[in-house]
Amino acid sequence: MKQIYLDSDDEITEIISKLEELSDETVALVPPKRSTVLQSVVNLKLLNKAAAAADVSLVLITRDPAILNVAAQLKLLTAPNLETEPIVPEPATSAQEIPSDTIDGTIPTESDLNSADKAAKKVKQPQSDALPGKGKKSKRVPDFDRFKKWILIGLAAIFLIGGGVWAIFALMPGAEIAISGRTQDVSADFSATFDPSAENSDIAAAVLAAESRQVGRTLTATFPATGEATVGDRATGQVTVTNCQSPAPGSITIESGDTLTAANGNNYLATATVVVPGSTAGTGFTCTGDGQATVPVQAVEIGETYNIGPTSYTVEGYSSNTVSGQGGNMTGGSSEEVTVISASDVEKARGELLESEEAAVKEELRRQFDEEFYVIEESFAANVSETSTEPDVGEEAETGRLILQVAFTMLAVEQSELEDLLESQYLDKVEDSTSLAAVETGLDEVEITATDESTVFRIQGAGVIGPDIGTTELKQAVAGMSYTEAIAHIEAIPNVTQVQIDLTPFWSSAVPSDAERINIEFEVDRSDADDTSN
Repeated sequence: MKQIYLDSDDEITEIISKLEELSDETVALVPPKRSTVLQSVVNLKLLNKAAAAADVSLVLITRDPAILNVAAQLKLLTAPNLETEPIVPEPATSAQEIPSDTIDGTIPTESDLNSADKAAKKVKQPQSDALPGKGKKSKRVPDFDRFKKWILIGLAAIFLIGGGVWAIFALMPGAEIAISGRTQDVSADFSATFDPSAENSDIAAAVLAAESRQVGRTLTATFPATGEATVGDRATGQVTVTNCQSPAPGSITIESGDTLTAANGNNYLATATVVVPGSTAGTGFTCTGDGQATVPVQAVEIGETYNIGPTSYTVEGYSSNTVSGQGGNMTGGSSEEVTVISASDVEKARGELLESEEAAVKEELRRQFDEEFYVIEESFAANVSETSTEPDVGEEAETGRLILQVAFTMLAVEQSELEDLLESQYLDKVEDSTSLAAVETGLDEVEITATDESTVFRIQGAGVIGPDIGTTELKQAVAGMSYTEAIAHIEAIPNVTQVQIDLTPFWSSAVPSDAERINIEFEVDRSDADDTSN
């Protein structure tokens, strides 16, 4: 059974619309207590007709005597709750034939209402969207006249508020002062020191106190090895040394590292210290056996050329007439060309690694300075405190790993002080700089380049100089003056050629007394500008 729960403000048209959306179902209409919409004979007739048209079996779930009386007359099914079998109620014994309009049914007692409440609580929650209290509201026709009235009131309020704000700001006194004067282009090319250890700047000496910022990094990178080297083993063997020194006995000592030279010119080094006793008898090249000792040797260099057969040897520091050697096979010498880590490989990788980090580190350093500072990007420096490679330089490898410990630094100076320095250099190029000042310092296009000294930089700038007008002082001076007085005061400033003052509101005849309401702009007239170079 489909349940439709009615709201107290549902109209009969809405209920009929809900029925028309259904078909081939038994529908239980559950009105709230004290609902009057179903107490109308006309409404129930319309509802019954709509249910028949939609092929819907209609059941009224109610205990309301008024509704039950009407339902009895119209033969409509009713039930006191959803668990009870629907029936056509018996008409009240006192009921008369029902009229065509709303009837005055028997007023329900408090007991009836309580029973209806209990029955409503037992009703299952509906499957449809028509839940109690959540159904569609009545489709009432909007009151457009009332709506238009509120729109007009809102627009009027906005107009009044906006007009008030406009009046406050637009009608407040203000002054726009445009000043033109004789100007000339200037340029300067000079050296300046940006000293992070200086407490104060010295504009005359071109020394500015600088701020330094630092970022530490451990950087790593892999790189290809391109060095070439010959590696291998040295041949080894033994030499029997015969000592025929006279007079006998006369032992000799061959120290480790002494050279023994083979008959073909190959040199071998003794790898141990050996004492060779003197011969007890014998002359010339014939000595007794007790004048001999075996010395272990190793070739001075790697390579197969030191692998030789038995041959005679001479001993460094002794004549072959008295001390000689006879060696066996020398073996184990080898050599090959391999790729190794070279110093140039490390230097190249170092430069590429630092360059790859430069942009990101510069940006990080810039963010460490406040807006009033001018960052000297040319001061950027990378100070490498430690460099290591894996494997070491000279060792065989196809690739290597570079590790750098780096401290990146950058300097900045106060922007206002740099502009003062530029202005000072510009004015030095003019014979008579009295009453002149920099109108444009050209700070945005200044070129700064590093020199061999870490804190000394070359600065090239171009600007414009003109009348020395202190904006703050001038505002305070003309505040409260009449229009003509302000014009005369400004025109008296040296090198000023033209003054224009626009006052607001338009009927004002004096400059505002509040200096904050005065704006001064200096207009550069390029047509009269002279060029002064360094």
